[in-house]
Parts: sequence; C-alpha cells; structure tokens
Amino acid sequence: MPDLIGDMRKDILEDKTGLQRNFWGVHIQAIYAPKSASIYYDPERYPDFEAKLTLLENAGFIIDISLSDAPLYRMTEEFVEMLRASR
Repeated sequence: MPDLIGDMRKDILEDKTGLQRNFWGVHIQAIYAPKSASIYYDPERYPDFEAKLTLLENAGFIIDISLSDAPLYRMTEEFVEMLRASR
C-alpha cells in the first residue's frame, strides 16, 4: 500500500512539532476536526482504504481511538519511527 504509507510518511516528516500522531479516515469536508487531529486520509483517494487500515491496525501500527462515527486513529510510536527512517 505505497500510496497510503507514502502520504503518511510525508505528513509525519512535514509535522514541525514532531508530535502529530492522530489522523481521520474520512472525507475532509465530512467532519469538524478538533485541533488534536489535523491529518486526513480521504477514503476515495485510496483503493481498499478500510482494508488497508485494518491491516495497519492488525499489525499494531495504528490504534482506533474513535469516539463517534467518524473514524479517528493514532499511529504508534513504532510506526512513526519506521515512517521517519524510511525516507
């Protein structure tokens, strides 16, 4: 899934604070986002988006932290380090 992983890597590397871990898995215009999660991955951009998130979750790279119907995830520190290392 190089398309999604590539975009995740780009977002992590561009984060000037180095603290961003949360991301939404919905169409950008579909939700109101609190400041704690400002990264979005639009399911329409990535074929089999839900399956890809399931694989990442099963591998322990992301955690579902949704509190409502809007899917919100957190990248694990291990995954963030892997994204940073694979420039």
